[in-house]
Order: sequence, then structure tokens, then C-alpha cells
Amino acid sequence: MGKPRKPAQPLDEQDLKRRAFAGYWRFAREGQPVATLDNTRADVVEVEKLLYVTLTTGKRRIAVFRVRHDGKLRRLIRIPRELKQDE
Repeated sequence: MGKPRKPAQPLDEQDLKRRAFAGYWRFAREGQPVATLDNTRADVVEVEKLLYVTLTTGKRRIAVFRVRHDGKLRRLIRIPRELKQDE
């Protein structure tokens, strides 16, 4: 028997964006583009009932995070096909 799920809390869009920036800077890999608040845009996107936070610098998408059911962010290695269509 699995763990009971926590009830979904209303998610604050600004908080999700702030946490995505923090996660990107905390775990940025060597060779990744530098992201500053001045030239990086964060967007919250809903695709098929799933929430994603994307970080974009100029025309380049530098990171995608999926918002889990408990509100935590998980950085994705590959961009989902549904989000690639937006490019």
C-alpha cells in the first residue's frame, strides 16, 4: 500500500517562478548559459493537466521544471514534446 497523497494546495505562480530560478542557480551545470534576473523569463505553463515552469534566456529555453502533485519542482532532462511545439 502506497503513502497517502497530500491534498493539493493552491500554487502561487510567483512562488513557482522564484523556486525555479533558485533551483536553476543552485544546480547549474558547467557549460550552461548564465541566467540573470534581468534577461531570463520564467513562465508557468499548463499542458494536459500538468504544470511546468520554463526558464528562457533570449530565444533559448535553458531549463524546464515539472510541478509535482505535492508542489515540489523537478527539473527535467528532456523537454516534453508538448512544450517543444511552442518553440
